[in-house]
Amino acid sequence: MKTTFLMLIPVLLAGCVPATALNRYGVQARLVDGATSAAIAKRDVVVTIDGKDFRRRTNSKGVIEVPASKGFYWTVALCGPVYANRQDARITLECEDYTPYRRHWSVFQFRQADGSLDTRGTLDDRDRILLGDVPLKSR
Repeated sequence: MKTTFLMLIPVLLAGCVPATALNRYGVQARLVDGATSAAIAKRDVVVTIDGKDFRRRTNSKGVIEVPASKGFYWTVALCGPVYANRQDARITLECEDYTPYRRHWSVFQFRQADGSLDTRGTLDDRDRILLGDVPLKSR
């Protein structure tokens, strides 16, 4: 029994390696009123990322945050499987008395109607999409 276990250790160490992969991106945004550009402070917000709802409250500066979610996997070295990070996210921000903000974010930059690159939504080192100031229109 002890010999069998000792023989399996090199196989396990050489064959499997731990890996992490991103299950869902996080989001950070500052909500502002579209008409006045004032921060939407101390308000309840529903943040939906890829169909999953998160209830948050903006701080005194109108900022909300949802952390990223990562998974831990064992993968076989050199021959997979490989768990690739997601490359896009569908984001909705909903706040009472305001129309919802919807965004399909991608790691690839898309051209806008005027030909400029969409640079909003960069990633930080904690895999959060930084949306910056998000103007919401009153209903």
